[in-house]
Amino acid sequence: MQDRDSACPTASGDAFSTSWGWIGSLIIYFVIFVIIFYLVYLSLAPPFVLDSNTNEVDNAKVLLSSVISSLIIIVVVWLIRVVTRKVTNKIENVA
Repeated sequence: MQDRDSACPTASGDAFSTSWGWIGSLIIYFVIFVIIFYLVYLSLAPPFVLDSNTNEVDNAKVLLSSVISSLIIIVVVWLIRVVTRKVTNKIENVA
């Protein structure tokens, strides 16, 4: 008979497990990063979020830039997480 913990996949298990807990975490982090980047881009007003005609902050460009920046950060964090799990699993299997 299997142990109860081994029969149920968890969010802290393999990066490609059947659990959907890691997707929920990524969505929450994505929303947090969008809000943070939106506030930073809105307050600092870098040239790529300014309207070319009026030289004022364009909210659509700010939102688009914050979504793109958040996606990049989430993908990088996810890739690092997958690689470190693969490496630690290989080290544990060798030892």
